[in-house]
Amino acid sequence: RQAPGGAPPSLRTSAPPPSLRPAMPPKRVGPKPPAPADFGIAELQVGRKKWEAGTSGRLVQLNMSTDSAFGMPPKSIPRKEIVLCGKAMFGRGRFAFEVQELDNDPKSVAALLKGGDAKLAGTTMGVFMGRDLAPMSSMQVKFEDIESIQQLGDLVIIQMSAPMSCYAKPARKHRTANLEVS
Repeated sequence: RQAPGGAPPSLRTSAPPPSLRPAMPPKRVGPKPPAPADFGIAELQVGRKKWEAGTSGRLVQLNMSTDSAFGMPPKSIPRKEIVLCGKAMFGRGRFAFEVQELDNDPKSVAALLKGGDAKLAGTTMGVFMGRDLAPMSSMQVKFEDIESIQQLGDLVIIQMSAPMSCYAKPARKHRTANLEVS
């Protein structure tokens, strides 16, 4: 269709009104928050669920032929291990309590490693690589939701005004993967 007066049609664009423009995230003002600080935990209880850091189960003999290629002496390690870690995440304004339950049995490690790395399952290197791929849970408490903190010797009790957020890292995902809401 021709524009009035016989001129060819033209394309006109204009900026969308301010209400339709995408919002830009606010820029950080001031100093960067401190890096997260890790702290050790010997025992963690959330409701009725309780974890104790440490090892248990029969000893698993690691394959000495592959370990000797890496210059490591053969050894035996406990089959089960529970790793607990606390983190103060200042930039996010919350505490995180992480739980990782490890099974060092070669069949369990091979299931995590899959593919070509599965042959390392019964070795120190395989167990080390399996730790990175083992599932992990993270229970997080916002600083603003903490009503009180009581300390009785080594025991610390946190009373909260809102439920904590729970996240999980599935098996066979690297430790640096994003946690999923559970």
